[in-house]
Amino acid sequence: MIFSPAKPEDAATVLLVREAPAGLEVYLTRRQDSLLFLGGYHVFPGGKVDPADRSPDQLALCRGLRREPDELLPGAPTVETTAGFYVAGVRELFEETGVLLAEDGNTGRLPSADRVRRARDEALAGRLSFTDFLRAEGLTCPLDRLHWFARWITPATSPRRFNTYFFIAALPPGQSPSPFSDEIAEAVWARPAEALARWREGKWRMIPPTIASLDTLSRFKAPADLVEAFQRPPADYPRTCWP
Repeated sequence: MIFSPAKPEDAATVLLVREAPAGLEVYLTRRQDSLLFLGGYHVFPGGKVDPADRSPDQLALCRGLRREPDELLPGAPTVETTAGFYVAGVRELFEETGVLLAEDGNTGRLPSADRVRRARDEALAGRLSFTDFLRAEGLTCPLDRLHWFARWITPATSPRRFNTYFFIAALPPGQSPSPFSDEIAEAVWARPAEALARWREGKWRMIPPTIASLDTLSRFKAPADLVEAFQRPPADYPRTCWP
């Protein structure tokens, strides 16, 4: 039998961080035990890149597109492929947590919290696309609120593989995450060092990308310091790329 590895699917993951009295905290969710993929594991919000994330209609609503060759993500050689990872991160964060990284260029205000919740419910039910929601509300998708952090590719021996770009995003003022209960059993804000301690004690299950990301985050005291270090690709700070 000839082994033919599965082709990695493009995906995006967002490390949502906030300032807390004890220092930097990151948002983690524990996936429902019943899920076939990583059931019971603590992860960061994220998911697959949809074709619509790279569509002309969606890109027309984006601000801060990376266009210069030195701004494009490694392994994503065009504006469309690079932007798709960023958009997927923004969209997945909205769908999984309700946190909306968008802005109204005219008023500077977002829709009401109730409208955002209803739009999220409609999106999760498949009745509203993220692009249509942004367009209907007159919103733009500011890609410069995401900062490339790492890239991980699932090993060739895995039956399901992902080519995942990890991004950092600061929690917008006035917003708080609300987990998608169909997939998420619980959600928690944690200091990276504390999360690692729970993993070492066997209390939390994690995969290597999560562990490595937390280890890097633990070196920073505040979200502003973290964002500065990963301001734009390519940054001087070393990133994890695997394999």
